[in-house]
Amino acid sequence: MQFSTLFTTAGLVSLGAAQYNLVEDFFSGDFFDHFTFYTGADPTAGWVDYVDQGTAQSDGLINTNKGAFIGVDSTTNNVVAPGRRSVRLSSNSAYTYMLVVLDLYNMPGGIQGTWPAFWTFGPDWPNNGEIDIIEGVNGQNANYMTVHTGSSCSLKSGGDGLLQPFSNDCDANDNSNQGCSFHDNDPSSYGSGFNSAGGGVYAMEWTASGVSIWRWAQGSQPGDSLGSNPNPSGWGQPSASWSSSDASCDWSSQLSQHNIIFDTTFCGSWAGAVYDGGLGACQSFVSNNPSAFENAFWGVNNLRVYQQQSASSNNGAGQPSASPSASPIAQASPSPSPISSSSPATIATSFSTIASSTPAASTPTPASPNANATPTSEPLNSNEFGQGSEGIPEDSDGSGSTPTAASPNANATPAPEPLTSNDFGSGSQGIPEGSDGWKRAADMRMGERRRRKHLAHHLKLAKP
Repeated sequence: MQFSTLFTTAGLVSLGAAQYNLVEDFFSGDFFDHFTFYTGADPTAGWVDYVDQGTAQSDGLINTNKGAFIGVDSTTNNVVAPGRRSVRLSSNSAYTYMLVVLDLYNMPGGIQGTWPAFWTFGPDWPNNGEIDIIEGVNGQNANYMTVHTGSSCSLKSGGDGLLQPFSNDCDANDNSNQGCSFHDNDPSSYGSGFNSAGGGVYAMEWTASGVSIWRWAQGSQPGDSLGSNPNPSGWGQPSASWSSSDASCDWSSQLSQHNIIFDTTFCGSWAGAVYDGGLGACQSFVSNNPSAFENAFWGVNNLRVYQQQSASSNNGAGQPSASPSASPIAQASPSPSPISSSSPATIATSFSTIASSTPAASTPTPASPNANATPTSEPLNSNEFGQGSEGIPEDSDGSGSTPTAASPNANATPAPEPLTSNDFGSGSQGIPEGSDGWKRAADMRMGERRRRKHLAHHLKLAKP
């Protein structure tokens, strides 16, 4: 259902009315310092190798020579698994309710084998939702704008936007995760048509009342769209709208704590599935045609996040989010296709952590008494030396006498090897001439035996 210009400029379409304030300018400081580089396996099963920031810089996949450049490898031939190198960025801050405005001079869409997206999503996907602002695959020349939610959420009709929904069911568990989606069939909305027109500006407003997305050709965007206090109520009808009045669910319970994502993957569960010839043909093309991806980059002129005062003070906005290698990111997918929720096992990591926390005991050496010394062990007895041992001589403190040899015994434990200066620490000259040398040697050997037994016990407990 379309409304007149007079009706929309009256401010009845915008989902929020309070003044917006700038809360994050991604070009304040280095653009890439606002993001974490995700390096895990692609949750959409793409033919892609997401690299870290250092690799992305050294390989020329990112730079700030003109705005921000976020590209893919366009030089390597005969690519092997896991696939072609690319970049996936996740904002360090997460937001509940926001107005995000993105000014682009280029996007990576409209190229065979590619699957780019600019989107947001929350933890515990899909229960905290996902909003796809820009998304498409292969040679597509239309932008798909989609909301994915948890269970039991759908649109009743077309909402308040210029476009009618392509699909009404937002539930990620239904229809292979198609979501409630609007398709902008204007060629200048996506990919090569968008780029040849000089780019453009996208804005997404998300309030407790729902979600709206606008798009403008470069130069036709509202003058306040990237200002300090933008006012969406004066922007006219959005391209797409998911309003509370048109939904079977409460948006405030479906969408929460979203990170902002840029990514470009290849093939995978959507682009590969609809590629002419199938997934294998898609992977072969991506592997052997590097020059096809020279223009598969995000060229960002500006990116800003705004919030209304009530949202920024009451909804934990702008809070640091979890690492992109954590499970919520690994589970989320900017796609209308099923995704994998599996994540790498952490048993080895857990064991390593436990084992490394076990205090390491040092070999005891004779030293002067001090506050950090290990407490004296209990008196030694014959059990400490094995079955049949005659133990320590009667004069157990060794004072005033030299060690007496034990009577021959068939079951006696063999005598220990001769002691050397190493048994007494640096600077010792072996067993002292004094008569207490044997007891000192025995004490030291038993201390080492107890230390090893104690350490073995802790390591046993540390095993998963």
